[in-house]
Parts: sequence; structure tokens; C-alpha cells
Amino acid sequence: MAESKRTVYEKAMHDTSFRRTWDKEEFERRARERARQEREQEEDEDRKRKGLKAKFTESPIPDQPRDLLRARTERVILDTNLNKTQVVQSTSIASKQPGFYCKECDCVVKDSVNYLDHINGKKHQRALGMSMKVERSTIDQIKSKFEQLKKKKEEEQQIYVDTGKDYIQDAISQKAD
Repeated sequence: MAESKRTVYEKAMHDTSFRRTWDKEEFERRARERARQEREQEEDEDRKRKGLKAKFTESPIPDQPRDLLRARTERVILDTNLNKTQVVQSTSIASKQPGFYCKECDCVVKDSVNYLDHINGKKHQRALGMSMKVERSTIDQIKSKFEQLKKKKEEEQQIYVDTGKDYIQDAISQKAD
């Protein structure tokens, strides 16, 4: 009589095949993998605290080779809308919103300090195709830069001396007249 009784699923009561079955071996494997990753992460953190290089972290392979960081050639203009009133409408277009718009990253930054942080930051530099690494200068490059600065300073001093001399001679000639 118990055999003839049916459940909602139109199967006999003792048939529980509709329930989810768990693959215990798969979950044990996942647990072991998670425990291994946690151990490696803790060991890497310990190595970082000691000032050593991380042992287990895998360095991500870059999509493309990036240029080294270089100085900006264009002037950053922050005062174009200074002392101006702007009517703000609710639009979803980022370039039409108030604030500083970055067309490379397609984002809007609300104030000038954050905008400068953004254009000097990692996300913006990656969008420009640069890494955050700086080219190391050689000793010859440093010596030549010092020589250029020294010549520039001497030229400025020469200009000041020449203009002072002319001024004094003009004053003396005016007294003589």
C-alpha cells in the first residue's frame, strides 16, 4: 500500500533522486586548494613584513609592453571655469556633467585636487599606455644636467650684471649733463 502512494513529484515516497547530491571529493579538493592558497598568502605577507620579495604571488602578464613614465608636455588648465556659473542638468553623458572630464578614462572628477590625483594616478597612466616605472638616469646624464643648469645660472647672472652697469652709466651721464 505504501508503494502505491505518490508524492507531488509523481514518484514513490522512498525515491529521493530529485534532491541535490554533493560531490564530496570535489569539495574536499576545493577546500585543500583554498587552504593552500591561504597558507601561501600568509607566508607572502610574512616575507613582505621582513622586507623580502613575495614567494608565491604570480606576477600578472602585461597585455602589451608599456612605456616608461615621462614628464607631461601639455599644460594642465584648471582655471578655465573659474568664477563662472554653470547650470547643471541631469544627464547620463559623462562629458556633460559638471567637474573635470578626462576623455581618456571617460570619467568626471568633481574638484581640481582630485583631478590632479587622477591624471597622475595609475589608472590614467595605463590608459595612456605608460607604466608607473621611471627610467633610471645614468651618471653622464646627471653630470650633463648639472652643467646645463650651471651655464643657465651664469647667463642669468651675466644679464643682471650687464643691466646694472648700463643703469649706473646712464645715471652718471645724466648727472654730468
